[in-house]
Amino acid sequence: MTEPRWFKGVWDGALHPCYTIADYNRIEGEVHGAVRRIAVWVFEDERFVLAYDQRDMYRVGAAFVDRFLRDPAHLARTWRVVRRLEGGIARLGAVAADLGRRGLSGPAARARLAAVHDRLHAAFAELFGWASLCEPCGLVLQRDLEERCAAHFGRETGPVYQAYLTAPTFASWARREAFARRRLAAAIHALPRQARRLDRLPAGLARALARHAARFGFLRHNYLEAPPTTAASLLRAILADAQGVTPPPAGPSPVALARRAARNRARLLAAHRVPAETARRIALLDDLSHLQDERKRVVLVAMGHIDALLRQIARLAGEPLARVRVWLPDEASAFLRSGLRPSASRIAARLGGAAIVTRDGVRRLVEDRAAVLRWRDRVTHVPASLDGRLEGTVASRGVAVGPARVLLTARDAGRVRRGDVLVAGNTTPDYMPALRRAAAVLTEKGGMTSHAALIARELGIPCLVGVAQVTRRVRDGVRLRVDADRGIAVVEGP
Repeated sequence: MTEPRWFKGVWDGALHPCYTIADYNRIEGEVHGAVRRIAVWVFEDERFVLAYDQRDMYRVGAAFVDRFLRDPAHLARTWRVVRRLEGGIARLGAVAADLGRRGLSGPAARARLAAVHDRLHAAFAELFGWASLCEPCGLVLQRDLEERCAAHFGRETGPVYQAYLTAPTFASWARREAFARRRLAAAIHALPRQARRLDRLPAGLARALARHAARFGFLRHNYLEAPPTTAASLLRAILADAQGVTPPPAGPSPVALARRAARNRARLLAAHRVPAETARRIALLDDLSHLQDERKRVVLVAMGHIDALLRQIARLAGEPLARVRVWLPDEASAFLRSGLRPSASRIAARLGGAAIVTRDGVRRLVEDRAAVLRWRDRVTHVPASLDGRLEGTVASRGVAVGPARVLLTARDAGRVRRGDVLVAGNTTPDYMPALRRAAAVLTEKGGMTSHAALIARELGIPCLVGVAQVTRRVRDGVRLRVDADRGIAVVEGP
């Protein structure tokens, strides 16, 4: 059997929630009728590499797309399940927080917290199983639309029309947060400098900051941790972002921009007599992009509740939080119910590295160091045949030139300066400050429904996704020219 070509991404993550996420392949097969045969998660230094067989991704994506086109009601069912799980996760998180406030000194309280923990993880896995299909569907629809647009509009202009026709017609959560934040920033900078303190703000503005923090705080969460967002921290961030310069006006609202994109799409479809089958696939891609954005919101909210649970467990166990983050969910549950905890030597080994391998829906934890290193080398191998030219899929058109800023994790996002070309394995909402400063984006992973693709189209900056091994092939700081009209990027100099 030949070695798979791996489709992969890198992000910050804790072993505890990712072990739960890895169960979604089985659920995915049960609810959508197709399953990825192999998925490999390699964990080292609070960072994950997730890899799929690329042929598997296209096979599963084609099966999902076919089902949605034959049975449009299935997408509506998926939305209903995501909404149901969203409500259940919020209720479980509230119960866990209430238990924490009351105290967990007795076995009954700990048993209740264990039950909440188990139900929250079951809902978390189910959420991924129902809504993780967006990425493989996006890859298949993207390739299909490339061929259809090239045939209808011509090889040269096809990518341009495709970029316009696939612009999101919904207001993403990241876009809504950026717009609301700019309005808050304008109100804050209209005040005298000495009044820009939380205890001196007008009452209405202080309440608006608190509402913003509560509504959009999840965007700072990731798969490793969920730092709290408060009115005070938001005010500090707004003042730091401005760097002494009055921020520009907020501009049109995200809802207005989404409506404009929908009108533009309708005009283009009618003016160019785009075939009905192509239009159906464009609409499906838009629906799945919207589902992907909503799924990420619910996932990140759930990560906030899981992170809070892990902090409670760490306090009860008297263990550093970093160690508890590599406990498996059943180990955390056993500790809450009976006080049993995994051995110190086993946790120390996991902190050095572990892998989660799922084959045909069956999940296995790999803890042997030699085996973990073999999996890591397999999924991060760089083919020797790669040349110097970077090619990818156009997610947002345009041309930009700037210094490359290679990010291996969101923790490096502060290194991005205005005008840089952001280069990453993939992006998540915690990359948003860097994305707002970037002139262009290149990612190794993702399709037209990926976070980088959606945000780049909303920000109006060039973006190529699926650029093979870009984080290894581009040196930090080199001058990079991104031509997202032609789907290429070229290193122009040091």
